[in-house]
Amino acid sequence: MVWADVPADKEAEFNRWYNEEHLAERLAIPGFLNGARYEAVKGGPKHLAVYELESAAVLDSAPYKKVSDNPTPWTKRSGPQ
Repeated sequence: MVWADVPADKEAEFNRWYNEEHLAERLAIPGFLNGARYEAVKGGPKHLAVYELESAAVLDSAPYKKVSDNPTPWTKRSGPQ
């Protein structure tokens, strides 16, 4: 699970990045089975992403580390800070 707050002026770009790049990038990693995102109706943080993995070991795998250690320019610009 990943919680994130995004400044209001960056919300549209964050949503576009998540929907068009980030989710597909994560689901292409072997062992990522599913991903879903939720938005709080009150309180915060506003965004919650939940990923279903084959096992927690996926987060130590070479394919995951390759993606997480080499963020795209769009991820650097629009991902949670």
